[in-house]
Amino acid sequence: MKAMRRFRYVNFLTLVLLWLMTGVTALAQTWTPAAQMLDPWVSGNAILLNTGQVLMVGGCNMVPYLPYYVTTQLYNPTTNSWSYGATMSAAHSTAPAFLLQNGQVIVPGGGDATGNNPSPIVEIYDLNQNVWTQVAPLSLSNWWYFQGCVMADGRVLICGGQVNGGTTNAAQIYDPVTNTWSVTGAMNQARQGHMVVLLPNNQVLATSGAGPGGDSQLSSEVFTPSTGEWTPVASMNMGHRAGTITVLPSGMVLVAGGESATGGVFTSTSEIYNPTANTWTSAGNMSAIRVNACATLLNNGHVLMTGGYSASGALSIPSCDLFDPISQTWSQAAPLITPRCFHTATPLQNGSVLVAGGQTATNALASAELFTPNLPPVMNPIGNQAIAEGQTLSFTVIATNPNPAQELTYTASNLPTGATFDPETQTFTWTPSYTQAAVYPNVLFTVTNNGTPPMQAQQAITITVGYVNMPPVLTQIPNQTVNENQLLQFVVTATDPNGNPVTLSAGGLPTGASFNPTTGMFNWVTAYGQAGNYLVTFTATSGNPPLQVSQQVTITVGYVNCLPIVA
Repeated sequence: MKAMRRFRYVNFLTLVLLWLMTGVTALAQTWTPAAQMLDPWVSGNAILLNTGQVLMVGGCNMVPYLPYYVTTQLYNPTTNSWSYGATMSAAHSTAPAFLLQNGQVIVPGGGDATGNNPSPIVEIYDLNQNVWTQVAPLSLSNWWYFQGCVMADGRVLICGGQVNGGTTNAAQIYDPVTNTWSVTGAMNQARQGHMVVLLPNNQVLATSGAGPGGDSQLSSEVFTPSTGEWTPVASMNMGHRAGTITVLPSGMVLVAGGESATGGVFTSTSEIYNPTANTWTSAGNMSAIRVNACATLLNNGHVLMTGGYSASGALSIPSCDLFDPISQTWSQAAPLITPRCFHTATPLQNGSVLVAGGQTATNALASAELFTPNLPPVMNPIGNQAIAEGQTLSFTVIATNPNPAQELTYTASNLPTGATFDPETQTFTWTPSYTQAAVYPNVLFTVTNNGTPPMQAQQAITITVGYVNMPPVLTQIPNQTVNENQLLQFVVTATDPNGNPVTLSAGGLPTGASFNPTTGMFNWVTAYGQAGNYLVTFTATSGNPPLQVSQQVTITVGYVNCLPIVA
C-alpha cells in the first residue's frame, strides 16, 4: 500500500494552468527573485543551518520523481548564491531531515533513488567538514513515510508511516550521543501523511494523517519522552492530511489546509490546538484551498502560507496568505512570482523567507524567490535619561527597517515643555529651565514604516531633571544723585531662577534713610549738612541652602547753599 504517492505522483503534464490572481493590490509584502538553483528541486527538505545558510536535501527533478538526488545544495543569503554541498551516500526520497542541537543535520531512511524501495540508511551532515557520515541504520525493516522531530533532550523521535506497505503506529528514538536507535511506545493510531511537532511542554504532538484504510484521521495524540508513552488528546474538527503545522509563539499549534476527507476532498480551513486546554478551535479559512503548501513562522509571529495546489490532481497556485495569531484571522499576502507546490519555504536569519524549487503544473522548478515581510522597524535602545536644570539634553533616535525599500517616519509625543523633536534629523533637544526639576515619564518615540498596513515600533522613556540651586538675580540699580533736603526713592527688585521666595536687605543706610525688605522700597529725605557720598549695599537671599547676591550703590548728596537764618 502506497497511499502517500497520490500526493506526490500527480500527472501535471495533462493539466493547464488556469489560476488567475485578482483583487490583490497595495500589498506591503514583496517577492523578489533569488539566485537560480543549480538543479530543479521538487519535494525535498530545506534546513536552516546555524551559519545562516540553507541546506537542500532529498529532492528530485520532476514527476514521477525519478531519480531522487544524492547531491545537496547550499544557499548563501549573504551572497545570494547556490553551491553544491557534499554528496550523500544514498538517496533519501520522502525522508524528513532534522537539525540536531549540535548544528549537524540528520536524514533518516526514506526511499532509494527510484523512490520505490525503502532504505534503512541514516546519514548525518557536518557543515564544518562538508561531509556526510552514515550512522546507525533504522532497526525496523522496510519502514518509510514516517514523520518526527528533535525533542528537547536532543534525541530524534520518528513515528508512523509505512512498514512493508502497510500503515504503522511504530515509533523509535535516535540518540546522537550513543548513535543508537531504540524502540519506544507505539502510537495509539497507525497513521501516515501525518504531522508532528514539539510542544513547549516538551511533549510531541502527532495529528491527522491517513489510517490503514486511507481514511483521513481526526485523532491526535501526544508523546511524553520521560515515559515513552502516547496519550490520546482532543480530536481535530476536520482532517488535514498533507496540510501544514506550525507552533505559534503562544505555544498553541496552527494546522491548515490539506485533505479533509478521503477521495481528494481538499480544504482551506484551519484550526488551532491549545495544549493547556486540550481543545481544537476553528481559525478561519485561507483565501484558497491548498495541499502540499508550506507554512513559515515569521519573526513577527505571523504565519506565511505559500503556494500548494488547490484541487485534486490540480494546479500549482501562486497565492499566499498570512495568519495573524492575535486576531486569529487570515489575510492575503503578495502572490508568488511563480506558482509552485512541493516546494520548500525557509525563514532566514534576516527575517525574510526563501522559497525554492517545487513544480508548476508542467515544469520542475530551479527558481527561488525571497519574501520580505512587512515587519515593524527595529529601534536602537534609547534608555531613560537624566540631566540637571539648565543643561542641554540631546540625542538621536535611530531605527532600521527589515525591508530597506520602505521609508521610516519618526515622531515624538508627551514632550516636556520646551523640548523639541526634529523628525528630519531624528534629534531630541531640551534645555530644562531652573523651574523644571521633576520626573517626566512616558516620553514616547514612534517609528513607522510606509508598508500596508504601516508597522511601527515605540519606546517610552523617563527623563529625570535634577534640581540646581541658583542664586537670586538683583535688578541692576544705578547710582543715585540727590540734593540736600530732597526726597530720594527707588525700588530694589530681585528674582530667583528656581522660583524660590527672595529676601531683600540693605546695609550702610545713611542717617534718616529707610529700606522696606518686603516692598524693596528705599526712602530717604536728606537733611542740610548731609552733602557727600554714601555707599549702600543691597542684598538678595534665596534658596536652600541660602544663596545671596549683593550690589553696592553710591548715593551722592549735593550741597545746597541756604540763606542764613537770623536768630
